[in-house]
Amino acid sequence: MTTAACSPTDVDHDRDHDAPVPQPADPDAHQHEWLARSSHRTSEGTVTYESCHCGAHRVLRAGVPVARV
Repeated sequence: MTTAACSPTDVDHDRDHDAPVPQPADPDAHQHEWLARSSHRTSEGTVTYESCHCGAHRVLRAGVPVARV
């Protein structure tokens, strides 16, 4: 498969390049509403897995966030 080079003389050039580029959702753009999905006890304290409706996730150990995705 070959791809044609983009040329400014193409009829569709401006239309193709002026379209907004979709950006990934910013997980820090709102106040998260964390919902505990599961938790269990470990030797280092209780581990809790939480998620937000925006798709963000975090892990808490003994109530302190230790990871976020």
